[in-house]
Amino acid sequence: MSVKPTLQESTFTYAQEADCCDACDAGQVLEVEVHDGGGGKFFRIKTEGFAIDSGADLEAIFADIRKLYGEGWNE
Repeated sequence: MSVKPTLQESTFTYAQEADCCDACDAGQVLEVEVHDGGGGKFFRIKTEGFAIDSGADLEAIFADIRKLYGEGWNE
């Protein structure tokens, strides 16, 4: 019997321009990590500042990631 490798984690980095005219704001980065420790996939989000206009913007990011993982994603 052979053991099939499984993807345990991935990191997706999203970047966008600054949302204000502040010269010290060089841009915004959002990292979304996907982990699976055996009990199912889950998101871990890291940012020091990432502006969104609505929850739909964040859902669009998650939808992109779900597409990469295909069927069986925990919704």
